[in-house]
Amino acid sequence: MTLPANIRVNAQLPFPSLVYGSGPITIAKQNGIWTVGFSIAAFGSVVPAVPSYPTDYLMGWDDVNKTFFKVSITNLITSITSTQGARNQRSVVATPITVNPTDQILNCKITTAATCTLPLASSRIGQAVTFKDMGQALANNIVITASGGDTIDGLATYTINRNYQGVTLVPFNDGVNTGWSVQ
Repeated sequence: MTLPANIRVNAQLPFPSLVYGSGPITIAKQNGIWTVGFSIAAFGSVVPAVPSYPTDYLMGWDDVNKTFFKVSITNLITSITSTQGARNQRSVVATPITVNPTDQILNCKITTAATCTLPLASSRIGQAVTFKDMGQALANNIVITASGGDTIDGLATYTINRNYQGVTLVPFNDGVNTGWSVQ
């Protein structure tokens, strides 16, 4: 059996002449160049029903890995509330008190006078921190000091007089003003 002749054909096959985009996918042709794109204008605006949260998805972009991903509304809510909604608590038994990036409530059970230097308000991205005295040494105070150019309602320091007292400090940073507000 003989092999067929080796024939080479260079055919110019055009992109199909009838092409439509569907949903967020767009198709355009200009000067003989076809462009396939993505348009958010095709998306409708809805408020999903709570029972649909596990099966309704949002699309995102991971800029580190350069990939798109989907996340269910339930998983997104869980992720957000674990860092913002449900407040993290930590027991503090030594001075000076250090405010960690994830701290939201510090239960201070310290038997001597205590101090704390707050992080810059701009580093907290609106995340409040609560100091709660657990009543260990009634004669000693907890002195909280602002850092950088920040103030605590206009003051450099704020003092908790113990006796089971507590205070919540809310950071503010609008690009012009920065500091802490006593709540």
